[in-house]
Amino acid sequence: MSQSVILYLNDCGKHTIFIGTLRAVNALLPNDFPYHPHWKWNDTHPAFWELTASCDHLKPVARGGTNNIDNLVTACYKCNSIKTNWTLEELRWELHEPTNDSWDGLVGIFLQIMEQSKIQEKSLKSWYNLLKK
Repeated sequence: MSQSVILYLNDCGKHTIFIGTLRAVNALLPNDFPYHPHWKWNDTHPAFWELTASCDHLKPVARGGTNNIDNLVTACYKCNSIKTNWTLEELRWELHEPTNDSWDGLVGIFLQIMEQSKIQEKSLKSWYNLLKK
């Protein structure tokens, strides 16, 4: 696997959080931590936009980029949305090397929430089953 798939694509270079963890918090606290399946800005907690990992293209598809692994990077959803069809050079952004820390994107917390709660949402249970393998 190409290393570029784990590089951070944004100016922020921050750690991202597994969306399942955020969705599990939403399932437990829907009024305090809202989520909309179409990510409507007014109906979704800002943490989903700022902390969720997404896959972005170094060279945008709209500008001839491919889905090859060498053209894919990890970005927070917010920076991915800002970048749209711009190149890194045009935005004066740079790739950040991944850190060598033990950050797991709060996947461990997701597993704990699922084991200790009665959340029945199908997608969350599917992610849980996949991660437990």
